Amino acid sequence: MAQTEQAAMENNTATRLRIKKNARIVSFFTLLSRILGAVRDLVMLHVFGAGAIYDAFIIALTIPNVLRRLTAEGSLSMVFVPLYTDIREARGPEDARIFAQKVASLLIIVCTLLCALGIFYSDNLVQLFASGYDVGSEKFLLTSMLTKIMFPYLIFISLVALAMGILNAEQHFAAPAAAPILLNVSIICATLFFTHYFNYPIEAAAWGVFIAGIAQLLLQLPFLLRIKQPLVPLSFLKDPDVQQLLRLMGPTLFGVAVYQINIIILRNLASDLPDGHVTYYNVASRLQELIIGVFAFAYATASLPEFSKHTSKEDWGHAFETLRSSISSAMFLVLPATAGFIAFALPVVSILFLHGEFNWQDTQISAQALQVIALSIPALTLVRIVVAIFFAMKDTRNPVIASTISVLVTASSGYYLAQGFQVVGLVLALSIGVWTQAFVLLIILQIKRKEAFHCLPFPELTKYFILSSLIAVGVHFSVQFGQWHEGPRNSLNWLIFNSVVITSVFAYVSLLWLTKDQNARELIATMKNRFR
Repeated sequence: MAQTEQAAMENNTATRLRIKKNARIVSFFTLLSRILGAVRDLVMLHVFGAGAIYDAFIIALTIPNVLRRLTAEGSLSMVFVPLYTDIREARGPEDARIFAQKVASLLIIVCTLLCALGIFYSDNLVQLFASGYDVGSEKFLLTSMLTKIMFPYLIFISLVALAMGILNAEQHFAAPAAAPILLNVSIICATLFFTHYFNYPIEAAAWGVFIAGIAQLLLQLPFLLRIKQPLVPLSFLKDPDVQQLLRLMGPTLFGVAVYQINIIILRNLASDLPDGHVTYYNVASRLQELIIGVFAFAYATASLPEFSKHTSKEDWGHAFETLRSSISSAMFLVLPATAGFIAFALPVVSILFLHGEFNWQDTQISAQALQVIALSIPALTLVRIVVAIFFAMKDTRNPVIASTISVLVTASSGYYLAQGFQVVGLVLALSIGVWTQAFVLLIILQIKRKEAFHCLPFPELTKYFILSSLIAVGVHFSVQFGQWHEGPRNSLNWLIFNSVVITSVFAYVSLLWLTKDQNARELIATMKNRFR
């Protein structure tokens, strides 16, 4: 018995360390991508400002991105990895390879059809996503034109999402995580060097999106060939594995569709607000996505193959211990980042965006939106990780229920809050909806499996929350010493900004290390090894 318990502990430790290693890989490339994403926003806001032109680009890019999440990133890839893992474990890698090629064929046909329809009905899509734009106005026509240019991006990025599922299932995480870097680099280069070739300079950025889709797919091909998984199309008609995939995707597609309807509603509400509010919403959500992408997405991505492996063997104890450690490791990083955004929102937006056409009023409103949307970061982290274990259990129905409830809460509260608080009301509604979704998912998981009762590491979460809050209070008082209306032009602002960030991180990790926190000690040990 003692040997069995010892073996189980060693197995849990090995799994936890493997997830952390893979999550670090995803986090590194995602952080680099998010930094370049911030640079992209910085460049575009400097060139185009927070007004009608940039609003048009944001809406136009949102349309293919919504369909991308429907066809691949939000539905197919989450269902694909557990099925691919089951086939590989039960029947061997050759059958898994054939399954992946058949799914690629299905994806190409569906996305090409959607692309053709999207280009043909671009005006109708703009009306759907931005009902506040007057039909026939210059802003409306510009949005429609940009939508047509960027729609083929859907085909390439959907195949990239499939490649990500294959590579992640085979424990390869770097190339898929690095792909978004190319999108940001392409848009930045197009905005800086090619705007003068177009009647509407913003067209250059749209073509940058199109080219980035091709580049992202090409990046995956050498890594797929290395594991002998070429995306060569094969006939998928009447294939039982593809049929099972489609059956599982049915509820998932509905759930993702419900979530995308939520985005459409929020974009519509934002389009009814004065010019610039879509941009304020975008600035806040981009900074929020920096944390979600670097930490929550990284741990959800690294955990899904492990969850799939354990649930395939019906090793529920190990699966939920993995869930607990994944939540603990992610919240160790997410909670202080959330507190930092709430306490330090104005300096962050000021340093990053206050220059060119982006003015002080834009900065203040964006900072207020960031403070409120930051409240959703811990909930989004829980949702990302908990949904991964639902998909590993091949349960696609219950995440749909939670998503539907969340959307109803967000849409109803957003309608009323936007009237009184404009863009801040919209992001507050989003935060309320995401927390509702997280609670519903956790309740369903507790009912579904009794082993899930201890999946939340309450002692660690309490400790991280208290320490993050105390440090945030100190950070809040430091804000008054900066001249933030001068933005990055003031050297004192840079001194305060860097000092606060470095001191806060050092204080947080050091205090946790003194309490013998496992995550803090593993982080310090990893840094020491890297330094050596």
